[in-house]
Amino acid sequence: MLFSLHTRWTLPVRSYGVALFMLLAGCASGPAPIPIYQDQRSVVELRFDPKAGTGHSHPATLTAEQVGSLLRSVWIKRRDVATGAGPPAVKEETPAFSPADIVVLAPHLSKALSKASRKDLVTFYLAIPDATHGTVVTSGAVVVRSGLAFLTLVNCRSYLAGGREMTASAERQIREKPLVSIASDSFLVGFSPGEARVSWAQLDQRREGYRGGPDEGKVVVIDLARLPVEPPKASAPPGPEPAAPRR
Repeated sequence: MLFSLHTRWTLPVRSYGVALFMLLAGCASGPAPIPIYQDQRSVVELRFDPKAGTGHSHPATLTAEQVGSLLRSVWIKRRDVATGAGPPAVKEETPAFSPADIVVLAPHLSKALSKASRKDLVTFYLAIPDATHGTVVTSGAVVVRSGLAFLTLVNCRSYLAGGREMTASAERQIREKPLVSIASDSFLVGFSPGEARVSWAQLDQRREGYRGGPDEGKVVVIDLARLPVEPPKASAPPGPEPAAPRR
């Protein structure tokens, strides 16, 4: 379940804690999350998905290389909402995940998908050091259904509204709720190459009712059969041909 809390972060600490608890209390139903991996700055878990319907295609077999290729192909476009009147200005495409993010996430997402049940989604959380904001957060979820990967990117290098400091208490609250948007910014999610992406109209044709999160701009659906593969590593250039023997 997705919420936007950026208006909450300006509350006093005590009010913020009460507001967050009241808002999220209704989402606490269902089994507790199952941790697959966690360290000081990253978490990958299995969580009950109330929208799973007849069930996801889990457990799913995706190698770490396949997951890495998926993450590497996701991009975002920031939407500048501080431009005044008129529609938000859309900035250029930037990769959603850095090489360092992919190194951390790919093997653990692969493992999580292989252990997920049909009613689980795989959530991820990264706290990333940032020179400007101290700490920024990337978080979201992924599921596999009938050969399609649904990736929801809730936060992408997002920071607290109003430039508030990411305290240890705030970071703990966020890592426990990776499907809560903390962003004061806004962004769209996309995928390259475009032919691997499945549109909502194509999902309707497949009679696939699952949509991931409620913000369709933050969800990409990928046909895993069209997932780009890693290009082969460049081999060393051939050396000079040996000289013909003298007669």
